[in-house]
Amino acid sequence: MSKLRNKAAGFTVLELAIVVLISGVVMAIATPKVTNAMREYRANIAMRQMVDALDRVKAQAVAENKRSAMMVDTANNRAGMATLTYDTPSALWVVDTIYYIPLPQGVTFTRPTASPTGVTSTTVTSMPSYGGSSTVFRQDFTSRGFPVVAAGTDVLSIFIGNGKSYRAITMTSVGGIRTYATASLVSAWVDTRY
Repeated sequence: MSKLRNKAAGFTVLELAIVVLISGVVMAIATPKVTNAMREYRANIAMRQMVDALDRVKAQAVAENKRSAMMVDTANNRAGMATLTYDTPSALWVVDTIYYIPLPQGVTFTRPTASPTGVTSTTVTSMPSYGGSSTVFRQDFTSRGFPVVAAGTDVLSIFIGNGKSYRAITMTSVGGIRTYATASLVSAWVDTRY
């Protein structure tokens, strides 16, 4: 009786090999899907961060009844809000403090070759450069929460991506925000309005 019990208590090498093989097949199928889902999730989080930052800057300008600014640092993959102070001698709004938030891992300020309909910018952002920098940009907002733009039809745009999919955030001259997503360099942009 004890001999039968010992045989039934363990697994054979063949049984273990089959379990390892099945586990390997499941992992091979699931890993790319999980990786792609995480990549899309991070791109969507980054887009939400940009929209939230724009909304915070607009609200800050209205709350304090003075200009505020959105800052984008493409070299360090971060964006945020700047508080501004009016410098009377130079008659300019100068940056007082900047609060940056980094983009999620794997997401950068980048863009595909095609733009959403109505967006003419060919760079990662249409915001004016800050202090002559080619990697730091600043968009001012009036005390009423409207972006300071050169013409009434200008559209502010920011592009982010992860090399596989891209997001675009646009703002009209009256502060209307729209978001767009594309899954590749050649896919059509989809309006994902927030």
